[in-house]
Parts: sequence; structure tokens; C-alpha cells
Amino acid sequence: MVHMNQGQGETSYAHNSSIQGVIDKAKFDSFYVPVYGPSGEELREIIQDEGSFSIRDMRVYDATTDMDSMLFIPSSFVNYLRAIFEPIIVEHFGEVMDEFVRIAERRWSLEGSMQDERARNPRAMLAV
Repeated sequence: MVHMNQGQGETSYAHNSSIQGVIDKAKFDSFYVPVYGPSGEELREIIQDEGSFSIRDMRVYDATTDMDSMLFIPSSFVNYLRAIFEPIIVEHFGEVMDEFVRIAERRWSLEGSMQDERARNPRAMLAV
């Protein structure tokens, strides 16, 4: 992904010429998608408080320790991101999804970069 990072690092907008010119910097600076990943306990509490489901067994997947790198291939992951965020990205930036997917897949194809990104941003997942 591309981040602001105060102009530092390989994912910085300032140092990522592949995304410059595709996405206007002012639009990039104003883009924010509030994503919150609850802890396993918070998720359990939310489900119990809501009351529509009962939990028989809950296992929290820790991407930093349970990761099987064969399951997280860049093309699959960027398609996952596209499925979730395309309407939001297109509304804010216009028709840039094909270029976004191409750049993200190329970036995550670098040896270990995807595993590093996932380890910095763990997610709790639950099947009900």
C-alpha cells in the first residue's frame, strides 16, 4: 500500500513515482478509510451483545504467527482489496483501480514484503 509516512520509506507517496501522476496528491492526502479490527474478546462481546448468534467455538487467526505464505499470494490479496474497497476508491479518486491493483501486486510480489505488511497489521477473522 502507499502511505504518507512523512515522505519516508518505500511505501511513501513522495518516494513512489509509480503512483504519482495516477492519484492526485491532494486527493491522496484527504483520503481516509476508518478500518477497525476488534480483538478476539471485543468481537466475542459484540456478537454476544447483539444476540443473533451463539458462539460454540471461536478461534482468532493471528496473521503474525499462523501465516502460511502459500495462502497469501499477491494477486489474490489485491483482488480481495479490490472487492472490498473499489467503490470507495473509485468514488474518491476516479477510475484508478486497474493501476492500483497493478502497482499493489507488483509491490507485494517483492520477496517478503507482503508478509511484513501483514505482520504489521494483524486481523481477527471469524466464521459464524
